[in-house]
Amino acid sequence: MAGETANNNQIVIPSLTRVWLAEVGTNAPADATVTMPTGWRPVGLTTEDSLKFNNEPNFEQVRSAQSSYPTRTFQTQDASTIEVDLQQWSGPNFQAVYGGGQIEEVTAQDSKKHYKFTPPRIGGRTEIAACIEVIDGGKHYRYMVPRSMQMEGVSTELAKTKESVLPLRLSPHTREARPFMSFVIDLDAAERREVQHPHGIPVLYRDEQFIYPAELPAKTLDPLLSDDLDLVGLLRDIVAASENPTAATVIDLIFKRPNLPRHFVDAIYEVHRILLGKEEYQRFEDLNPSLPAYIRLTIGLIKVYGVDLGKLFGLGGSSESDGETSSPTSAGSTTGSTPEESGESQESQASSD
Repeated sequence: MAGETANNNQIVIPSLTRVWLAEVGTNAPADATVTMPTGWRPVGLTTEDSLKFNNEPNFEQVRSAQSSYPTRTFQTQDASTIEVDLQQWSGPNFQAVYGGGQIEEVTAQDSKKHYKFTPPRIGGRTEIAACIEVIDGGKHYRYMVPRSMQMEGVSTELAKTKESVLPLRLSPHTREARPFMSFVIDLDAAERREVQHPHGIPVLYRDEQFIYPAELPAKTLDPLLSDDLDLVGLLRDIVAASENPTAATVIDLIFKRPNLPRHFVDAIYEVHRILLGKEEYQRFEDLNPSLPAYIRLTIGLIKVYGVDLGKLFGLGGSSESDGETSSPTSAGSTTGSTPEESGESQESQASSD
């Protein structure tokens, strides 16, 4: 018996669907019914049963001898795909299906226009934004994908008894997954973190939560730049010793500074004390975290904050900017967990019932 929760008006039958594509950065529609902004183009006709939107998270399970069931489950990856078969063989659709490429007009012997399409070379694929529009009577839905890329091969069936289609297979992702691109200075990184984590960056350790500030305080790096540690001097000596320093070279330079390991560990402790504050850091210390735990946590926070110490010390690129340095990588897991740096979601759904 369905009871009072039964409501057949909430059943969605996609009687009409559309797929829109645009360059990355094109303005998204304000809601699910407004006219699509300039820059978006429909792909045209598609087969009636091919449009799919899939979300495929991956999980790992921890099993223990004391239980017949998994004792812990955690997510390791997230992925999404858009699938649709295009019926219209147009130039823009060819480029979308092959991930880019060039279309040029060629001279022909007859009076008709002839075109040549050249697929992109390795490393030449381009990203596109996508919108899936679903309409069921008065209900309208739009799935907005700010960034995606065609990451599958193209298989076109040329049969006499049915139409040939262009298979569009898009994989949405964030900027951090964007290939062939790097950011040396990203002044917007802190703003994105503050929007995504207005109350700070949560870190879980031994079932206790600790909140790190969304924006990296300027004095946080002071312990690493202290004269006692002389980390800058060590890095410069390594670079000066050889263009491609070996492990033996690094070890030799470290042994010339017998107090370096102790000073370095103390500096790491002080960095976390500055970030957490005296009381929160004491609560963290009461859990007796191991040195490997500190290292994993520090590496994770470096990725979240987007701090590249090599560029900061002037060993690669300019060090004159006051902006935070950033590389396009997602935050790795710390002892517990750390969120991703970017505030850009993989996809968002707008709807109007």
